[in-house]
Amino acid sequence: MSITVREYANMLCRKFHFEETRRTGHTFFVLRIEGLPPVRTMASHNRKQDIGRQLESKLARELRVSTAFFRDMFSCTKSCRDYCDWLRERHANGMDNA
Repeated sequence: MSITVREYANMLCRKFHFEETRRTGHTFFVLRIEGLPPVRTMASHNRKQDIGRQLESKLARELRVSTAFFRDMFSCTKSCRDYCDWLRERHANGMDNA
């Protein structure tokens, strides 16, 4: 999978309804779901950069998903509802690493 930081940021906001805040050269994103701790991540100011395997793994952890689920999110096989259900299930099972 090869996506740019720009594509990642756009997908977070448009598809997964994260709120965007810019400061200090970086863009921060937060998703608030009632009853769950907020999910927070950030994107570099270098928006043309491709997200490599190492960064992909780090971003997946920040979004509280497996790397495979992360890839599915950005290859359009997982929806916002799928993501929210994943987060709720992990939280209910005590697996939320917030």
